Formats: sequence, structure tokens, C-alpha cells
Amino acid sequence: LHFYVGQRVHKGVAGRQRPGKTVLTGLPHVLRMYPGSNFYHGFYPSVLDTLELREPLSQKDGILRVLHTPSLPHSSQHRYLYHKDTASFLEASQVLKERYPQVRFLQLAGVPHHKILQARLDCDIAFHQLRGFMGMTGNEAMFLRRPTIQATDRENLNRHLELWGLDTKIPWVRADRTNLVEAIEKLLVNADHREEVARDCRTFMLQYYSAEVGIQLYLYYALQAVKNFAAAS
Repeated sequence: LHFYVGQRVHKGVAGRQRPGKTVLTGLPHVLRMYPGSNFYHGFYPSVLDTLELREPLSQKDGILRVLHTPSLPHSSQHRYLYHKDTASFLEASQVLKERYPQVRFLQLAGVPHHKILQARLDCDIAFHQLRGFMGMTGNEAMFLRRPTIQATDRENLNRHLELWGLDTKIPWVRADRTNLVEAIEKLLVNADHREEVARDCRTFMLQYYSAEVGIQLYLYYALQAVKNFAAAS
């Protein structure tokens, strides 16, 4: 079994598409690029299970924080320092900073993972991306009980709902470039809304992304891989 998520899939998955190999990915657009792949929404490492949750720093100092943790750029985007809709986040931040000068809009990347996790716990609101897919950044923020803003297009949502069930309540705040300012602002001004979204995000991740749930699908693909290997031998 080989897992490919994010940018790594574009570099290596083609070489894995051969008899006897099973490739898993959680990105539906990758399934179009490599039809031999299998969809797997996965589960997260134990570091998140053992990380102690805590209230954001605003509970102590009253300063709300909105955090963006973009990935380092792919080689094709070397002209940008970071990406994942950083430009949209910065534009929205400039608008909202004029309205709410006491709010801090933060960006963090290129540091060890444990520092990213602590920064997510420090913040009140997490911004992921507007590209239409779920990913590690947004899922970690939700797991850590932070209201998360991200776009999810119909293809990605439909593929996940096939696993979760069509009546699944989507917990994150869905936004695009036209309403990002409004989405962030609603969370800033309404503490009850922040708390409700944060609670729903955490509940969602425990229900659909826990190791107990993820291992079942993983074992299914592992069994299929063994059967395919035996049949080819």
C-alpha cells in the first residue's frame, strides 16, 4: 500500500501505478489523474490524540487571532513564498483589520510541526484554503477544536459523503473569494457562533477521522491488496 496526499502525488504516484501496487489518496481530483488509485480519507497520527486541548489565548488577553498556515510552495510556484490562497487571506485581513484593529491576523509556515500545532491552539479561527478540497491543515485545526474556514467543491464533497453518509452535517465554514470577509467577520463578532462551529468540528473529526474508523477502511484495502498480490503470483 502506498499513500499519496498533497503535492507528493504529482511527483510519485505515476511510478506506483503498476500491477501489485495499491495507491490510496484522499484527493478526489487525483483519482481523475490516476484512475488506478483508491479513495481513502484516512486518520491522523497519535500526536493529535495525545495533544492536550486548551482554550485560545484570547481567553487570557482578549485578543482574537485568525491563523493561516499555508504549505511551502510546489516547485512550479517558486515565485510565491507560500501558497494556499494566501493572497485572498491577506486581502480579507486588510479589510477586516480596518474594522477590527484589535484582531490579529497571523500567518505561519516553514517551522516544525509541533509549533504549528501550538499556533493552532493559540488562535480562535483557522483559515485553510479556497481550492475546494479537504486537507491536513484544515483537518488538524478541526481536530483541535478550532472553527475552520475552507472551500469544498461538489466533487470533493460528494466523494466524502459516499463514505460518511448523505445526511452528514458539514461542520466547517464554507467560503470562497466573494464572501471570505463576511465568513471571517461572522466568526469574529459572534462568540456563540465560534463555539458552535468549533464544537461541531471537533465532534466531526472524532466521528469520521478517528483511528478506530480509519483503520477499518485501511484494513479493507490491505486485504484487497493481499488478494490481488496472491492472484498475480
